[in-house]
Amino acid sequence: PAATAAAGKQDSSSPEDVERGAANPLFNPRALQCWLLRACQQLKGGLRDKPGKSADYYHSCYCPSGLSTAQHIARGGVVGPAQNDVLRVDPLLNVLLEKLQQAKEHFRPLPRLE
Repeated sequence: PAATAAAGKQDSSSPEDVERGAANPLFNPRALQCWLLRACQQLKGGLRDKPGKSADYYHSCYCPSGLSTAQHIARGGVVGPAQNDVLRVDPLLNVLLEKLQQAKEHFRPLPRLE
């Protein structure tokens, strides 16, 4: 879907295509969770690219998004205790699904831009 949108084409993915993609992700969702939980957290707070690097705003924003995608979109389940479970985000917009729904409801009454 992201590639077709970037190419200016309409997304014609069916729900079955989306489910098939979730069943065969491009990455190992459990390995990604292990990496993010074990290697990217700093004791003083924040997330980093890899051990030896400092935490930064970029990784502190996108690491949790990757964690959410691994758990919910790629169906990797939650690695470790239940407290590792994060809320689901829209992987293209990097916004909590709840907030995305609120935004859609807010803007729905407005006329569409053509």
